[in-house]
Amino acid sequence: MSGTEVWEETQPGPRAEASTRCSETPRRALRILVVEDETLMAMALSDQLDAFGHDVVGVAGAAERAFQLAVERAPDVVLMDIKLSGGPDGIEAAIRIRAVRPVPVIFLTGETKRPILDRARAIKPLGLLHKPYTAKELTTLLAMVPAVAEPVR
Repeated sequence: MSGTEVWEETQPGPRAEASTRCSETPRRALRILVVEDETLMAMALSDQLDAFGHDVVGVAGAAERAFQLAVERAPDVVLMDIKLSGGPDGIEAAIRIRAVRPVPVIFLTGETKRPILDRARAIKPLGLLHKPYTAKELTTLLAMVPAVAEPVR
């Protein structure tokens, strides 16, 4: 058996519909920084990205740690929750990261308040996924990363 898994879950979430068919797997493994303050969500997302053949270079639950990891590990893309516990939110973290490292950001959020979503859109992320999102939505955005990413190394 290959190093990929197919998850069968009835609950929506990051691993829902996480089929790893070749047509859904991006051609190039990406170096991904996951910024999510809910531990179970971060673990599930990391597992899913690993199953898709990507390299999770770090997981952060707060803005400051996300900034440190982005500088140290040079990810190809950052998957960023908008609401982070304590301190700056994910939008502020993304602004700070992109000030020192030009990296695409994909926001993950359950947020529905228009002013917050407008703030997120204003920094021109690669995308914004509303929770619960599907594996297909996630892989579609990740497949776009090589086309928009500026070299960071």
